[in-house]
Amino acid sequence: MDAHDPRVPRLEVSNRRPGGWFARSLRVLWVLGLVGIISAGATGVGAYIYYAQDLPPLENFETMETYQPTRFEAADGQLVGQWSDGKQIAVRWDQLPRELILALMAAEDKSFFFHQGLDITGILRAVYTNLMAG
Repeated sequence: MDAHDPRVPRLEVSNRRPGGWFARSLRVLWVLGLVGIISAGATGVGAYIYYAQDLPPLENFETMETYQPTRFEAADGQLVGQWSDGKQIAVRWDQLPRELILALMAAEDKSFFFHQGLDITGILRAVYTNLMAG
């Protein structure tokens, strides 16, 4: 029997999606992108949980001593020396002049007061710059 014989019943798939290989490729890329986003989110949450263990508790934040001598350590972690000029003074935020705070914020992040903690535009710009630089 020949495949072109009209007596041979033709097999027809009725639930096949239209679009061919291009549409299938786009669907596969969409699924891979979704899996990548979920994986990145899970990795971010895991990294936060891992590194948050070493952070001091917020209850002690106001009384925490921040001025300590600078420690010089060898590659193996052994203390080589310490240095301190003894002029370090702990200052609360409300004791700093407003102009100093604004100057520091402007130098670090000019849009600090206009985003919710993450400057998405700045992050995307940095990712683009790093990708172009290799």
